[in-house]
Amino acid sequence: MVLYNKTNRMKVYTLPHDEVCGGECLCTSGKHLQTALDAGTGEKGLREVTLLVPRSIHIPGKGCSENLPATVCKCVRVAADIDAGLLSVKD
Repeated sequence: MVLYNKTNRMKVYTLPHDEVCGGECLCTSGKHLQTALDAGTGEKGLREVTLLVPRSIHIPGKGCSENLPATVCKCVRVAADIDAGLLSVKD
C-alpha cells in the first residue's frame, strides 16, 4: 500500500501497537535501563528491560510512503487524515 500526502507539510504518524499490530507486529524491540530493588539485599541496581517500540512513518509534503501494510489504515490519526482528504491511498 502507498500513502500520498496531499499537503505541503510533512506528516509523521506513530503507529500504536494496539491499533495497528494484528496478526503481524510492526513494532521493533528496544532496550531500556530501569532501576530495580534487589529484595534479598535491599540494594538498588540497574537492569535491562526489553520494550516494544511502535513504528512510525514520515511522509514528506506532496510525497509518498511506499510498501506499507494495509493495517496502517487502522491507526486513528491516519484514518482521520484519509477521511479529511489530506492523504490518499493506493493499494
